[in-house]
Amino acid sequence: MCIHDIIETKSNNHDYSKYGIDSADGYWYQETMKKKLYDYVNGLVKISPQLHKLVYSEDIDLNKQNITDNIFEHIKYMHCYSGGFNNNDYTRLPIKFTRHTYSFLNKYSKTNTLENHEVIVKDLCKKYNFSHSYSNVIAQAWLYKPWSDVIVEQSKL
Repeated sequence: MCIHDIIETKSNNHDYSKYGIDSADGYWYQETMKKKLYDYVNGLVKISPQLHKLVYSEDIDLNKQNITDNIFEHIKYMHCYSGGFNNNDYTRLPIKFTRHTYSFLNKYSKTNTLENHEVIVKDLCKKYNFSHSYSNVIAQAWLYKPWSDVIVEQSKL
């Protein structure tokens, strides 16, 4: 099956309603997922191999960019947003994602400075292939006391 057929099949056959999405919004998600999957195949959508391995116990090869069911889900949770990934989206991520955030941040200072924020974002993008928006959100959370406590607590789940 060619990549076009795989993308069309996975996008069209996915049950978006099980996430509380009605049919009108479902069409938007379906079309957005198609675009994001094509972007992934063309190297425009980033997935962290390290995070993917922790969440799904599946290795991914960024050079091949196959689309498994787990990659589809990973892209849906991390990239399928109308305004880009933001703080509200992080709070809606399943615990199977958020419980690993601490393992990527625990080496960084929690002192809330612009310099620390920039270092964390740059490192997460470079070392782990995180998208800039996801790196920005979790860096902000790590440097803000109530959220950093949540990150630590979620790592224990």
